[in-house]
Amino acid sequence: MGQKNVWFSCGLTVAAGYVLSASLAFKLVISLYLVLLTLCLFVPKQYAKKIVCLLMIGLIASSYYAYYDFVHRSFLQAAAEREERLYVWGSIDSQVKRDGDILQFYLLAERVGKTEATLEQPARPERIAVRVRLTEEGQIQLVEHYRQTDQLGLSLDFAMPQHARNPHAFDYAAYLSTQGVTVIGSGTFADIVAYRQEATVQRLFQEWQEQAAKRVAQCFSDPIAAGYLQSLLFGVQEAPDPSLVELYRDMGLIHVLAISGLHVTLVSMFCMQALKMCRLQEKHAFLLTSILIGGYVMLVGASPSAIRAGVMGALYLWGRLLDKRWSGLELLGAALLGMLIVSPYQMWQLGFQLSFLVTWGLLVYVPLFMSVPFPRKEWIRSALAVTTAAQLVSFPVIIYWFHLSSPLSWLVNLLLVPILSLFVLPIGYVVILLSYLHPALLVLPAVAIEYLLSWLHGLLAIIGEWHVPFTHWRHPAWWWMLGYGVLLVAVPIFWQRGYHRNRDKIGYCAILLLLIALAKNPFADAGEVRITFLDVGQGDSAVVEIGNRLVYVIDSGGTPAFAKEQWKMRRDPFEVGKDTVLPFLRSRGIERIDRLVMTHGDYDHIGGFGGVLPHMETAAALVNGKEPGHTELQLHTELRRKKIPIVTGQTGQSWQDGPHVRWTWLSPGFDRSVENNDASIVLLLEAYGKRILFTGDMGEEVEQRLAKEGLLSPIDVLKVGHHGSKTGTSELLLDRTRPTLAIISVGQKNRYGHPAPEILARLKARGIHTIRTDQSGAVTLRIDQTGLVWDVQQHSPDMQK
Repeated sequence: MGQKNVWFSCGLTVAAGYVLSASLAFKLVISLYLVLLTLCLFVPKQYAKKIVCLLMIGLIASSYYAYYDFVHRSFLQAAAEREERLYVWGSIDSQVKRDGDILQFYLLAERVGKTEATLEQPARPERIAVRVRLTEEGQIQLVEHYRQTDQLGLSLDFAMPQHARNPHAFDYAAYLSTQGVTVIGSGTFADIVAYRQEATVQRLFQEWQEQAAKRVAQCFSDPIAAGYLQSLLFGVQEAPDPSLVELYRDMGLIHVLAISGLHVTLVSMFCMQALKMCRLQEKHAFLLTSILIGGYVMLVGASPSAIRAGVMGALYLWGRLLDKRWSGLELLGAALLGMLIVSPYQMWQLGFQLSFLVTWGLLVYVPLFMSVPFPRKEWIRSALAVTTAAQLVSFPVIIYWFHLSSPLSWLVNLLLVPILSLFVLPIGYVVILLSYLHPALLVLPAVAIEYLLSWLHGLLAIIGEWHVPFTHWRHPAWWWMLGYGVLLVAVPIFWQRGYHRNRDKIGYCAILLLLIALAKNPFADAGEVRITFLDVGQGDSAVVEIGNRLVYVIDSGGTPAFAKEQWKMRRDPFEVGKDTVLPFLRSRGIERIDRLVMTHGDYDHIGGFGGVLPHMETAAALVNGKEPGHTELQLHTELRRKKIPIVTGQTGQSWQDGPHVRWTWLSPGFDRSVENNDASIVLLLEAYGKRILFTGDMGEEVEQRLAKEGLLSPIDVLKVGHHGSKTGTSELLLDRTRPTLAIISVGQKNRYGHPAPEILARLKARGIHTIRTDQSGAVTLRIDQTGLVWDVQQHSPDMQK
């Protein structure tokens, strides 16, 4: 185990034990440990003792996680599955965040009942995610006083959070589980019937954080810069402008906004220097600084990265106090072990994973890279080593969660992170301190920071518009993640054993390049046509991938924006193109759309393209040729600005996309003056002998015309028109096409009553298997020479057979 690596080895073993316990039934976990312990009988004695110790630690960790998971089972799950309304009394267990007219926080439910008079105390308090809608602007002043640990009594409508409804999309239920939450509750401000303010340490630190954020806003006149610095200096996550956060995420700079070891180092250095100036003894200064670090972590919100950095910093100072020099890996292992024991679920949080992984990478790989003799200047070599190490170890996690990693990210981090970390961050703290002395003292540094940030963000925005190859990465397979992880661990082990000759380094680089090439998976789906009908709510969107060469995006859904009072507006409202279609394209590694198909001008079909176009290279757009409406006109303007050809077609026109794939344009014909829905582009796709009909919002009149012109023939899959509205999908269409599978793209609990009962009855009477996106999420068809197979994102008991 190595005396210097005891704590680190223990931390890793506990993490591995948690993973085993979460992945396998507990009986299997125990059996596995027994088998491994038995095998230790055949291991040489000099290794057996260490291995047995680690296995016992792992067994204890697995047992602890299983127990922790057992006692944190939800007693409200049954009520949530029945969508019951209950009265809850409990304490606020997080910061209270308001976004427009929506208030969100976690509540620790201590008593629950049908009414306030029938409250019962459960075996243990349960954490629930609460969403409260404000109905009047005056209510904002009341909820601004809500703080963590305050007591609330309110009625809530309980429900289960949804899992991802599209492939590799954000899984809200899984995210909540990492927060120790199983159920969600929603209500309005009127449902809050009791409130009691509590004076606690958490409330005090939260108020200090808010006061610090207000101080930042007073010091900087530019609201964009102020919001950015509120996050950078004091960890106020909701402060930065959403577009700036998106830009930082796309450029691989989002880690800059997280409280990290650099923040703790700066605060520690300032505290130590100030205490030395006060002529405090060094040991007393170490002790007091470690206490102040704990206060700083609480002040900035106590995120996983802040806690990790704070624990490591405090332990380092305690080591100095005790005249001990603990290695970085020992400090990291101790922080990992402590945090996992206190809160096992946080191991699944992205911030936790990245914080520990990147810190490990810096501790292990920076010394390796620094041993390389070039560049000769040490500060250049150091900057290159830090940037390369951080990018190298974070790459698999980033592409797993975001499917986005630009080749420019390394260069941007190399050039900008030193500026942001060594100039903007410390000067930002100096500005805040100067503001307490005299306002005139902060004018020059504040203006300098604003100018610098404006210039840097303008440069980032320009770079962000470039479509650089190898930016979008398909969701990595488990074997690839395992292989990359093995490489990361193996290289420093072999390096320490003397395998760092030039040919060894070339070998390491060759394996790394091979893994990066395999991450793009260039040979996957080469002879396959994949069609994904995305769940975009009450709208349509289908992505057709022809091998790994061509991509058609047929419609994009659209989130209608209803007029609201200013105070109700969200900072970053959900937009289906940006938040559903684009993430799916990235998860498939798609960087170029060959045909962007706008079937017709309805917003629920093309409104999402506005969120897709800026991020994707597009070869051509296919339109119906009708005089464009307002939304279409905006898209046409953007397409022309990007010099993307806009083309249309005629009835009977066809084209080939390879020897086994043919498209046929069925509608509209020469008459483009028809009603908007009937002007929908209708396409027939033939792939390996299978036929799929895309109908847009085609109505019954068009169906009759196509039948009269002899353009309707047997098909395999029908994309039901107009979300299953009774205006289409006539008996004539079904009798002529005789599909075996029908797909209805429709929103959950939509106000239109789609799909119409009579349409469902027609499909059922003909034995047509029907899949609805409101019940099953996204639907994926895969077609090759062997035939057609389909799968759904969610297997619902309500699926029509």
